[in-house]
Amino acid sequence: MKRKVLSILFALVLVLSFSLVMAVPAVASPDPRTLEVSPRTLPTILLDGVIGSEEWGSPDFSGTQTVDVSSFEVNIYVENDDENLYIAAEYVSGDFSVAQSLGLATALNIYIDANPPTLLDGVVDNGDLGIIASDDVIHIPYDPGANDWDWQEEGSASAAGIEIVADGDYMIGNGIVEVKIPLGFEHTDQTLDPDQGTKTYLDIVPGDTIGLLFQAFGNNYIPLWPTVPEDTNAGWPETYTPLTLAPFSSIQAAINAAELGDTVDVAKGTYNENVLIEERLTLLGAQHGEDPTVDGGRVGDESTINAAGITISADSVTVDGFTITGAPKSAISTSSDENIIVNNILSNNGYRGVEIGGTSDDNTIANNVMSHNGREGIYLFEDEGGNTIENNVISHSGRPGIYVSWSDDNTIENNVISYSGEVDSGEWVAGISLNGALRNTLTGNTLSNQCRGICMRDSVENTLTHNTISNNDYGIYLRTGKVTGNTGNEVHHNNIVGNTEYGVYNAETETFDATNNWWGDVAGPDSVGAPPHNPYTNFTEGDAVSDYVDYLPWLIQIELVEGWNIWSVPIILDVACLPQLDAALTDEELVDLAYYFDSTTQDWYNIPEDASLMDAWYIKMFEPVTVNIWASSGKAFPWQKEMKVGWNFVGLAELYPMPAPEALTSALYGTGEANLWGYSQVMSPSLNGASWTYLRETTPATMPIMVPTKGYWVFMVNDGVLGGFSSTPIVEVDEPLPGPEEP
Repeated sequence: MKRKVLSILFALVLVLSFSLVMAVPAVASPDPRTLEVSPRTLPTILLDGVIGSEEWGSPDFSGTQTVDVSSFEVNIYVENDDENLYIAAEYVSGDFSVAQSLGLATALNIYIDANPPTLLDGVVDNGDLGIIASDDVIHIPYDPGANDWDWQEEGSASAAGIEIVADGDYMIGNGIVEVKIPLGFEHTDQTLDPDQGTKTYLDIVPGDTIGLLFQAFGNNYIPLWPTVPEDTNAGWPETYTPLTLAPFSSIQAAINAAELGDTVDVAKGTYNENVLIEERLTLLGAQHGEDPTVDGGRVGDESTINAAGITISADSVTVDGFTITGAPKSAISTSSDENIIVNNILSNNGYRGVEIGGTSDDNTIANNVMSHNGREGIYLFEDEGGNTIENNVISHSGRPGIYVSWSDDNTIENNVISYSGEVDSGEWVAGISLNGALRNTLTGNTLSNQCRGICMRDSVENTLTHNTISNNDYGIYLRTGKVTGNTGNEVHHNNIVGNTEYGVYNAETETFDATNNWWGDVAGPDSVGAPPHNPYTNFTEGDAVSDYVDYLPWLIQIELVEGWNIWSVPIILDVACLPQLDAALTDEELVDLAYYFDSTTQDWYNIPEDASLMDAWYIKMFEPVTVNIWASSGKAFPWQKEMKVGWNFVGLAELYPMPAPEALTSALYGTGEANLWGYSQVMSPSLNGASWTYLRETTPATMPIMVPTKGYWVFMVNDGVLGGFSSTPIVEVDEPLPGPEEP
């Protein structure tokens, strides 16, 4: 309910306390500010001489002033929006004659200790701002000892933007006082100093802490609420009661008030506004520092920008910890440099999650989740490059997950990208699409369940390593070029596995170097198309490669799990991979125990150099390790191993699985006299993944299979020799080895 009350005369002294904000020069302050934002409903304040609870709310201060033995009650209201400070005062009840004897009529006096460069000291002194509402006028500025004032009539908006309503006449006391003051108050005073020009008296923002002191100065009595020292001169108060203003309600309003190097801290809630950042600052959401890409996502309330996006035109801006959804175009776009976009959830936006274009370079996009965006997850277009895109999870993009078009020298690493091309699955669409891209590095990315893992066109000297490209239609797809073609690219040490059409498909006629990649099978890729072929193509279950793809040598990948493992090496290795193999066997931080079995002594040993080439190993790991090895490019004949009476622990020296009798053909008979039995039985330990026993010259319903890189126990009744099958170098052939017979 609205009410009119008798007017009072008192002085309200605001002494501003800069808890976070101070004047900032053209360069970044050594103590940047933090501006707070919360999605609150702004008050609608009418300066009409009427105080209504729906606009002013509850009093911020209610107190009783006592003079001699009589008292009267005073209410003070303080509100703010994103641009103005509002203060109102009312006489509530009590002995008004006492108030009147003090000169309490229609006056609200506001003193503000805020103007730089004066130090904040809680003291109203020469140079501080004073706004005095008396006789229905505004007096500015305040200058102790001077009688020069700039007078503004009641209800008028001065050049400074201050407004006042004082309901009543001086010394009559039949109304209230309401004042509006701009938070960034400037005023031009030509009276005191003609050369002064415009002076900034007030530089506060929502969320700052101000101080209040009430003073009746009619007969120079000192009020007792709040209590002030008895020796304080009532005309010049020196103490105050703190009050924190409400924060910004708008992200953009806070950004507009920010200065170089400031931080805008946005509370949880939903913000329906477009955001433009034109100066270096840090924009923090409620989830800043919380990585949404971790397993299970992150928990807690989000700062959500709804149906709108963020545009960055300044350099060195950080955007951290937001959810942005429903933007008509891109969630975040920039054409500037050295920005950091991190820990955001960007979904269901019309265009992209993040868009970088123009001359932009050296930006970092990391630890973001992007899903169901209408076009790309991340789009780099004709920028100068040098950007880092890492640790993002991108799924269900309408077009490519990451599209790099005529952009150079970017690093794209450790991203997880899936289900790209849900709107447009055309030939150019992939988890990562490179178009006219030069010297980009793609490493450690996981690309799965989409039409193409990586697509390249007119892309030169890019490096693709240690990526896992699996379960797509095409792993790597090379489009026909219009300018340069795809030349000089390094594509090695990738896992290209389970892609249904091709692991690598080359639509061009220039051979593409895809050597030293893992194709999902020890026997390498399936070389479909015209000869020549992988000699093992009829045995392998690895991904297919098209014509004009060089895949020799290929990687042989061995996965060592935590705990016990069995492994063996099926072919003579290239010397370049031996250090990694040695580390896998001897690194004390990775390997707990490693043993091979010496058939001569029938005992265990753990000295790797004493083992022969066809020995199998038991290895106990502290943690999982993947070891990549590859065949020698030099000439080497098939291995052979002396087999001793008793147990022998051996591996299969071949690149494809073989039935046990076929694999042990050379050990069927012992050495020496004719027709001596060699082996009598072979056993597969359960660590191989299949446990079985085969007895010589028996015919089980299912013939047991010996698999490369595993180990088998073979019992010899006489000494013998086990011969391997694999030799180096491996070269392509017109007619591959005939495949296994159908059962």
